[in-house]
Amino acid sequence: MRVRSSVRRVAVVATLCLATIAAPGVAEAQQTAEPVTVDFRSGPDFGRMVLTFPKLNLLPPHKVTSDSGVLVIQFDQPVSLDAEAAVTRLADYVLIVRTDPDGLGVRMALARSVKVNVMEAGPQLFVDFLPGSWKGEPPRLPDEVVTALAKKADEMAKAAEAAQRLIAETEKPIRIDVSAARAPTFSRLSFKWNVPFDVDFRRTDLGVDLRFNRMATPDLTAIRAAPPPFVNDITAEQGEQGLTVHVLVDNVADVRAYKDGDSYVVDVRGPDNPAAMTPLDRALQAAVSPLPAVPAGATQAVSAGGHDAPATAAAQPPVDHAAPVADQAAPVPSSAAAMPADGNAAPHVDAPAAAADPAAPVAGAAAAPPQPEQAAEAAPARPEIVPPGGKPQADIAELPENAVARALVDGVIRVESERVGQAVHITFPYKTEVGAALFMRDNTLWMVFDDAAPIDAATLQDAFVGFARRIEPTALDGAQLIRIEMTDRFVSTLSPDGPKWVVTIGEMVTDPTRPLSIGRQVHPDGSKSLDIPFGPVSRIHRLTDPQSEDAVIVVTGKGQARGLVKSHAFAELDALASIHGLALLPKVDDLAVTSDGILVSVSRPGGLAVSTLAEEKKATLFDLPAALGSSVARKEAVIDFGDVRDADVAGYLNARQKLMTAITQARDMPERINFWYKTATLALAEGLGPETTGMLDLVGKLAPEETASGRMAALRAGGEYFTYRPEQTLKLLDRRDFDDSPDASVWKAMALSDLGRHEDAVAEFAKGDAVIGSFPPIIQQRYALSHVASAIDLKDYTTARDLLAKLDPSSLSPNERARLDLLNALARDAAGHAMDAVTLLSNIVREDQGPVAAEATYRLVQLQRREGLITLDQGIDRLEQLAVAWRGDELELKTLRLLGQYSIERGNYRRAFEVMRVAEQVNPNSSTSRQMTDEMQTAFSQVFLDRKNSDLSPVQALSLYYDYRELTPSGRRGDAMVRKLADRLVDVDLLPQAASLLDYQVKNRLRGASRAQVAADLALVYLLDHRPDKAMFTLSTTRQASLPVAIERQRRTVEAKAMAESGNPDGALEVLQPLDGVEIGRLRADILWSADRYAEAGTAYERMLGGRWTDAMPLSDSEQLAVLKAGIAYTLAGDRMSVDRLRSKYTGKMAPTANGSAFDAVTGPIVASGSDFQSVVKSIADADTMRSFLADYRKRYLDVETGDKPEMVAPAEGAIAPRPAESNASADAGGTTSAG
Repeated sequence: MRVRSSVRRVAVVATLCLATIAAPGVAEAQQTAEPVTVDFRSGPDFGRMVLTFPKLNLLPPHKVTSDSGVLVIQFDQPVSLDAEAAVTRLADYVLIVRTDPDGLGVRMALARSVKVNVMEAGPQLFVDFLPGSWKGEPPRLPDEVVTALAKKADEMAKAAEAAQRLIAETEKPIRIDVSAARAPTFSRLSFKWNVPFDVDFRRTDLGVDLRFNRMATPDLTAIRAAPPPFVNDITAEQGEQGLTVHVLVDNVADVRAYKDGDSYVVDVRGPDNPAAMTPLDRALQAAVSPLPAVPAGATQAVSAGGHDAPATAAAQPPVDHAAPVADQAAPVPSSAAAMPADGNAAPHVDAPAAAADPAAPVAGAAAAPPQPEQAAEAAPARPEIVPPGGKPQADIAELPENAVARALVDGVIRVESERVGQAVHITFPYKTEVGAALFMRDNTLWMVFDDAAPIDAATLQDAFVGFARRIEPTALDGAQLIRIEMTDRFVSTLSPDGPKWVVTIGEMVTDPTRPLSIGRQVHPDGSKSLDIPFGPVSRIHRLTDPQSEDAVIVVTGKGQARGLVKSHAFAELDALASIHGLALLPKVDDLAVTSDGILVSVSRPGGLAVSTLAEEKKATLFDLPAALGSSVARKEAVIDFGDVRDADVAGYLNARQKLMTAITQARDMPERINFWYKTATLALAEGLGPETTGMLDLVGKLAPEETASGRMAALRAGGEYFTYRPEQTLKLLDRRDFDDSPDASVWKAMALSDLGRHEDAVAEFAKGDAVIGSFPPIIQQRYALSHVASAIDLKDYTTARDLLAKLDPSSLSPNERARLDLLNALARDAAGHAMDAVTLLSNIVREDQGPVAAEATYRLVQLQRREGLITLDQGIDRLEQLAVAWRGDELELKTLRLLGQYSIERGNYRRAFEVMRVAEQVNPNSSTSRQMTDEMQTAFSQVFLDRKNSDLSPVQALSLYYDYRELTPSGRRGDAMVRKLADRLVDVDLLPQAASLLDYQVKNRLRGASRAQVAADLALVYLLDHRPDKAMFTLSTTRQASLPVAIERQRRTVEAKAMAESGNPDGALEVLQPLDGVEIGRLRADILWSADRYAEAGTAYERMLGGRWTDAMPLSDSEQLAVLKAGIAYTLAGDRMSVDRLRSKYTGKMAPTANGSAFDAVTGPIVASGSDFQSVVKSIADADTMRSFLADYRKRYLDVETGDKPEMVAPAEGAIAPRPAESNASADAGGTTSAG
């Protein structure tokens, strides 16, 4: 055969031009079958077949071959063509036509001695069939085809030339020249660009805003130095969408603007002032119009009158005549006009006819309103924000010189994340040490790294799933800033791991920050500054908070995390609390932050306004004399300790003896009651809680009216506190007359601290500090210890350290000393000295001082486990012992919560859930119990959703579900959990149990689309249980209209399988008719196979395989089975041509597999009654198609994804590009950053 192309030179040119636009069409065609029209033209000397691709500009890749009288036309993508008519239309040349099942080609059996000639012309393929007697040149292309190709080639050449011009204009630097001119009646501003541009004109209260779609830096110095008349000022700013120019004019001024070629002209006319005009100006004003006519050919003419303009001008419809379009060289009209958001008098577009007529008025009051069509044509579409990955190629030139080389070596920084319980460890894998800073402002976490290498956005999103809403990375000068809007105020820590930085976000402090102090320094000239002994300083950055526009000065460093544990406020600056580094908010413009490499100094010219005197002592703690404490201006004390304040043990006994004598000698009941009150006060001063409440019970019996008095309530509250019942203390003090009492705040603060409500306790401590000096030493010491505990829990380590320094251990009881050691251990741990804390806690546990020893045991287990000093099993064993030994308070709940967490980590879910139930029985209203319930609910769902139950058998999982099904989360996650559990039961053929679970969901829990979806799962379980009638009934009773496409597809798939199993293959195929996909193709083929429709089944199996015979990947087991079934089906149907085609395609793919010999037997030259063939058929018939159907169903419909990634915010256009630097920025500790 002779295959050649005889397309003329014009066709060749057209083909080359069309190649520039063919790629999108070809790529799209690969997704679905490309439609092809087939025409036949039979002449006396030859026959012609024309294949036309109406949706393409060029033919898709193809190959035409002929061998042994068979013409094969193959394409690289599926096509939809019907060439069967060639048998009748070209009967002298074509005998048989077959279309490949995969849609990739057509085969024709030719008559004897027929020659073939092929020609290409754009989207057409001409196939000429020539008789054997043909001589000379083959037939030529039709004249109309050659003419169309020539015209198309000319059009594409012009388009290519225009594109080249556009590229040349885009590559040259963008520049704008701004000039001003003055006239007697108006002032003119001209904005001249060297590239095509578009502009949006807006009138505001202050003047006019011009928003250009191009980015450039105009020089406005001369105009601002001497602004023209009627123009007050002019400024420019660069935003994400281009350059914005603000022209400030009087609100009564008239403004007219228009576009003239490559310039945009703005004319401003203010109110006339005859007194300030010269005679020449007045003459000119009388001779000419206030504003000149718009030049002929100008476009986008717009006028905006001042606030005193006539009503007709103000009533003009607002038109946004030129929205910026960043990526196009010429304006493109939009479809509608836009109303200005500010509500001011909006400009209107002058009619083109009026602009072109020199005599036409151009003032806003006289202009005719625009027609809607004209307004629509003047509004180009606004652009979308370009993400970092979609920046134009020109932006690459702004990167450092070594950026491309470095990207080839180590690329961007891709963070690594690991979730441990309720926390996530995020590692920034730098190659060498870099400085860093980490702090929170409001609900936003700030991270600064002294390295110019960009940080991969996708890995950041994965790392912060569930913790953040938005992530905003910004490139700094040789550094990277990441601002993360958190979903909640999580605890964050930062720790170095060699050159890497590890950020931990969760509910616990894993690596405490070393606290820094701020010192006041007086210089020889009398000026004052603040000094912070930071340690090795890396760099000092000056940033801007994009939300508040506040300046933020950040000091970064290397090594162990160190920062300010609480915020500090000064007259000229605020120092934020930080996890690592320093974050300072200047309140003045000339604040300077410097460093000598170790010490960070904050100063300003003339010094800071800070005090260098010692702070005035407050009436606080036990170092305040009683006289001074009682002299503080306050309400009358609710408990007057009087002379019993400083009583020791001997003094207590003597005083108690005297009071008892006075009680017996009292003359009347009121006097006796008063002496009993004094006796109870004496007992309370010694910390004797039970004795205090016992005496008050007696008073209540002697004088029942006293039970409602404030004195009784205050004393009983103190007694209840020393009896270890803080809840009763708070209940007794919940009275209106105690709301503003600092005496009551003392007891409230201690009770709240003991209950773990430390944030509420801090407010009460602030009130109680004013009067605690008048309380007995025992109460003062207990107050101080409680205050320290709250400060440590809230990470206020400065306050805790100051309070601990004032405590004298020799004045404390053994139990109080143990509590002091416990607090010191917590403080040492927070300071990073974990082993010191372990030693202190171990000593407390050995001394066994009651409640303190129990809490020390809890803290010790937690600390030793964190530091790796004990194994997980050892920690669980010690917590089990503590949970048995200590019962009834918040410590028991904390112990149970930690035991539950360890049990989950160990994989003992049942024990964790048992512990949770115990905690709910102890105190269901406690915050610790509620937190534990939330944690166990999360763990319960993870058992079934997140595959954390690898060691649980399906039976164990089912048992766990039935025992703790109250932990099933509500909503979509809970429903997905039940579906997963049912799927696991199906794996072990527990079909009735799986059906019971899903049936309960369908009948009782679900509504709408969710009910329809789970009903499909239930129907599938019935199918697996060989009950297709139940499956059909379930689907019919849950059918509803307007389901989502995915759910409708799922239900149709199950319904088709059920109908096929019920003996209705035609109905099943009808249900599947609108669906496509690999699994649908397999199901359709199986249905045809089961119905003994072998010819159709073979075609369906081969179509399902598609082009797998050309892939390098080996065939899967299911694909090998499909190949064998296709061969058997073709053999049983007697289609030997299809068998040979299948054999030629898949012999190489099937030979190395275990089914290679079976494939040879099926497709070899045998008869259907042969023994080898029958053996293969029997093995194929025994294959369970239901299992393959179940696998496809699981893969598509049972994979439930949870969690949302935080949104990535593209950095603002115009952000500082990193300077050329090494992969890790060098320290710049000696630099200075000024807030000015």
